Amino acid sequence: MQARIGINMDGDSVDGRLQAVENQIARAAELGYDAIEVSGYGASVVMNGQLRPAQVARVREVTRRYPLHYTVHGPCELNLCLGEEGGMEEQCLASYLEFCGEIGASVYVYHSGLVFLHEAYYDLALLPGQARREAAARKEVAALQRLAKRAAELGVTIAMENRDPHLWEVSTLARNGLGLEALTTYHPGLLVEEVIAQIERVGHPNVGMTLDFGHLHIASKTCGYDFLKAVETAAPYVRHVHMHDNVGKLDGYAASQGERMALGQGDMHMPPTWGCIPLREALQRLPSLNGTIIMELRPRYQDHWAEALATARGLVAGL
Repeated sequence: MQARIGINMDGDSVDGRLQAVENQIARAAELGYDAIEVSGYGASVVMNGQLRPAQVARVREVTRRYPLHYTVHGPCELNLCLGEEGGMEEQCLASYLEFCGEIGASVYVYHSGLVFLHEAYYDLALLPGQARREAAARKEVAALQRLAKRAAELGVTIAMENRDPHLWEVSTLARNGLGLEALTTYHPGLLVEEVIAQIERVGHPNVGMTLDFGHLHIASKTCGYDFLKAVETAAPYVRHVHMHDNVGKLDGYAASQGERMALGQGDMHMPPTWGCIPLREALQRLPSLNGTIIMELRPRYQDHWAEALATARGLVAGL
């Protein structure tokens, strides 16, 4: 394995402030990280689907001051299964690809759009039938095929990330008379096989997978499949990794990360080895990974960035 070790820039804590962007990049460089994943939405480089050239120039000036490798994470709710050709979602992702090109980022992280529960959750529509779900998935494939051409020109990989389950999804199914067994039907992005199927349908070398260990761990425990076997299945498609820790529980009623940590709930994004994900075993199943492992930690763990880096280097040593 030849992987860079990076840290995420937290979009909510940066919140559009250029000095906060620089502070996080500078700290990553000072601690010896190889890379940082820039929050495109946190840096406020896109508005209403369009690039903001002046802000992009400011961020580019900051990134050029630090000898780090850069990747970019877009909005988690940017969903190419929604809208029409050339619509807001596609415009937005296209703009983030241009931002990647401006700062020399190699990867743009896109959350799989394969979740079909939002309208039912908000009581805007009934749960979609198979035909509607398949049509939405085809929209995502067609959009990625169009976007991949520009990604290739810019030297960027669009890396589709596997998703994690939530209590609101389970409650939405329950209101519609369905149990947990229906979760992967209406949220297929929880399964690496479904993400892989979309990547294969796109059929472009600049579209691959971001494998998020934390998401996969909770999904495997909630949906009843084998975590390590899923990593093995994903391995040939993985171009980028998000590594963090949790204990595999679905989120509950607690809203704050402090309460969730105390109760062991949800996608806590803790430093590696704080939880119970078998991270070394997972990394062993990615022997050909030649990319970046981003430690995707919550802001409450910023005091542990140095510890997380040392732990990550220990996990990958000798693999």
